[in-house]
Amino acid sequence: MIRRSVIFLLLFLFIYSVAFPQAITVLDKADIEFNAHNYYKATSLYKKALKKSTSDQIKRIYFQLGECYRQVNNYGMARQWYNKAIEEGYDNPVIFFHIGNLLAVGG
Repeated sequence: MIRRSVIFLLLFLFIYSVAFPQAITVLDKADIEFNAHNYYKATSLYKKALKKSTSDQIKRIYFQLGECYRQVNNYGMARQWYNKAIEEGYDNPVIFFHIGNLLAVGG
């Protein structure tokens, strides 16, 4: 009897995982592209993710957009997105380091 219950439970869990897979969000896809150094694709996905994000996610997305633009040497756009992140309350000190570097190179 216990063996049947265990088999039934495993079968149920397998069917559930196949029928209801974990949804990968646009933000997840953007992070994947960013980590793969596909900054132009990541930029597009981050902007799309802004439409369905919480305020905490928005802060991080603004920062990530700044990172994307910094990585492709578009320093003016990077500063704009960094400034938006700061206005929203993003408080990781690395943002100020990056802004300082951008100012030093004239961006």
